[in-house]
Amino acid sequence: MAVKDNLQPCSIRDVAERAGVAPSTVSRILSGRPGSIRVAAATRRRVVEIARELNYAPNINVRRLFSRRTGIIGLLTPSYHQMGQHIFDDGHLTRMISGLEGELTANDYSILLKVNNDAFMKERGFLRVFRESQVDGLLVWGAYESETAWEELVRSGYPYLFLNNLPTASAAANYVTSDYEDAGFQATRHLLQQGRDRLVWISGKTDISLARQHEAGVRRAVAAHGLDPSRLTLMPAGDYTQANGAAAARRLLAGGVSFNGVVTANQDLGIGVVQGLLMNGLVVPNDVSVVSCDGLWDRDNHQGIVSRIKINAMKMGEVAAHGILRLIEDPTVRIQEVMAVEQADASPVAASSPRLAACYETQPATAQGGNA
Repeated sequence: MAVKDNLQPCSIRDVAERAGVAPSTVSRILSGRPGSIRVAAATRRRVVEIARELNYAPNINVRRLFSRRTGIIGLLTPSYHQMGQHIFDDGHLTRMISGLEGELTANDYSILLKVNNDAFMKERGFLRVFRESQVDGLLVWGAYESETAWEELVRSGYPYLFLNNLPTASAAANYVTSDYEDAGFQATRHLLQQGRDRLVWISGKTDISLARQHEAGVRRAVAAHGLDPSRLTLMPAGDYTQANGAAAARRLLAGGVSFNGVVTANQDLGIGVVQGLLMNGLVVPNDVSVVSCDGLWDRDNHQGIVSRIKINAMKMGEVAAHGILRLIEDPTVRIQEVMAVEQADASPVAASSPRLAACYETQPATAQGGNA
């Protein structure tokens, strides 16, 4: 028999004809399903060698039919409208995907990106992807606490994991997150230990679990230090962007708030705060120290932020991959992983050059507070 062109698809029948056995025998050998009929070791070796020679690749649809698996993990992210930015501008998300991809690929799984918008939520798309056999498991990035529909996913029995932000029903949910309360505590304690005693907490979105956890940590550090709670000013910034951080700094100065230390919810907000302070003639960290409690593990450009707490998002992806694969095998397992955060101290850098804030067209405001 002529050898098949290696560039042409090869079927089980081709392998069977070449090996002189039945197609069912080839199927049992190559799928690892021995069945009730014993196959001689020599026959098994010959079939495997011929399959390799012919570059045989199993039909993925047939394999899925037998295994009842899709080989796909869904990753659900908030929409552009919800995030207030392009989803891949979120450095934590992109690094999490990198950790996720490596582990899932090693286990022959692919990632299917799904975007959570109003229609998806209303139609319970997070349940439909299972009912329509689109995915074997679902990872949910960026759940909002006001989205009560997540309780249906928690009760469904399907393999899922919430990542980073947790729904209101988190007590019974599967999740992988970071210890954001400890992050807020460590960041605030750092400022207090530096003698900063008039603090501002600049948060991002308020409808997510990490914002509540961050603030709890900030308040706990203030209480533990014995600082009067009136010396802590709360300033919501909205989105986690440099522009919002700069705007928050301008509002503080224009409002006459006296402060010498700022804790921000993430690194971009912190950089924006520094830029806003510089544009108004303040010197960082001499006049005001700025600490971020949610920085990227591999990002070192602190631009005047004297210390920050780092989140290893890539490691979170690796942990999430192991978790979802375990849940696919046994959906009754409970996975609630809270990853430790790490304080990364940076040498106090005097960021006093207004060039850092040149991209913001602002009118300088009079600094009515903030000198140490």
